[in-house]
Amino acid sequence: MSKSKFMEAEMPLHKLLQARKSVKFVLFLHPYGDKLTSAWCFMPFAYGFIRQHFNCIFLDLPGFNKSTVASTSRCPPSRWAAYDVDIVNQVLEFLKIPRVHIVAMGEACEMFLNCLHKIPKSLARTHVLISPSLPEQALRTKYTEQFMSKLILSTSTTVLVMHDPKTYGNQANTIGKFRQSSTLRMFEQLKAQSALLYEQVLMAEIGAKDLQKVILAPSPDPGLADVCAVLPSRYFLLYLQEFLAGNKIGKFDSANLRWKLADLHKAQEMLKLAEEAKRTGNTDTLEAKMALGGTTTVIFLLLGDCHLTF
Repeated sequence: MSKSKFMEAEMPLHKLLQARKSVKFVLFLHPYGDKLTSAWCFMPFAYGFIRQHFNCIFLDLPGFNKSTVASTSRCPPSRWAAYDVDIVNQVLEFLKIPRVHIVAMGEACEMFLNCLHKIPKSLARTHVLISPSLPEQALRTKYTEQFMSKLILSTSTTVLVMHDPKTYGNQANTIGKFRQSSTLRMFEQLKAQSALLYEQVLMAEIGAKDLQKVILAPSPDPGLADVCAVLPSRYFLLYLQEFLAGNKIGKFDSANLRWKLADLHKAQEMLKLAEEAKRTGNTDTLEAKMALGGTTTVIFLLLGDCHLTF
């Protein structure tokens, strides 16, 4: 057992939760279709997030991969959809995580909205929804503009909605874009309601180079599916990390990567300098370098050990 794990085991629960409030946790929720149906979907994100001191939780939802419902390995999401918040809540309680960022994709974005409604205190302030797809019936009856407006404003949540508007001549992509259209329209209308919502609901268009679907492991048997994942570009990954950390870095624009990456690297360097200055108590070098870099804001972060949970 590592030293940090040993200390956590010996620490009272209330002190452990207090200490973990300053640590960043991200829960990844995979979609329900398009072969991206397991925690492996987001595995290419792991290394980059861990390097930036995020604790990553990759969850196989019930009925997918090795997760079961009543000893049944295959069952539709409709069988457990009514308990989706309980699933997330039990995961957080089991891992003793006080607050978590959520990165959800496709149909799993509905889980995030349900969690934001029922357990808002367990969620952090920034979250990412990739290609969100909500049921048409739910959009008409539950996730109305009035409901969503009240939900976003009351929780002071900032949501980054990312989607690729192109189909690239692929029929499956065409069907997927059609299913997403109503959800994206709802977020666009929500964003236009007020100045506050304009700042709290962010929309970003991505391209094929920003997020590519790849095969991690080809199927050795015709009866088994390939293990697929989404591979983020360097800029896409850095942008998500900075957004979830609460840093304002401007609009997502992958078409102008050179200066965007330079700005992101500069922001990360300033954070490292701030951390070093806080640890040593020497702010002279930091102030001099920040004056040269033109940065006016210093963010001090208390970083903890990083654990990758499968």
